[in-house]
Amino acid sequence: LSLPAGAVVVSASAADPINASYALNSTAPVTVTYQQFYYPGWRVTIDGRHEPAGPDPSTGLIVFTLPAGTHTVRVTFGTTPLRSAAVVKPPVAFVFTW
Repeated sequence: LSLPAGAVVVSASAADPINASYALNSTAPVTVTYQQFYYPGWRVTIDGRHEPAGPDPSTGLIVFTLPAGTHTVRVTFGTTPLRSAAVVKPPVAFVFTW
């Protein structure tokens, strides 16, 4: 996690890189960088509400906006509709090859 001046990590409970939770405090809205490359399926929540996240144009790392104040931030990697469909597709494809 990379924070600009004026923002600090109050506490962290990162289970692993794809399921992390932080208490963050910021004196003003800031852009936070999470040290993982962005792919569809990454999800950021702030105080339990979805926060749009995306790739930093110069690095590809995950970035999101943290509002001023103290907040609970959770960063997780999950599935997407395409990944879910891909898991179902191979058995269906097998049936059609017989």
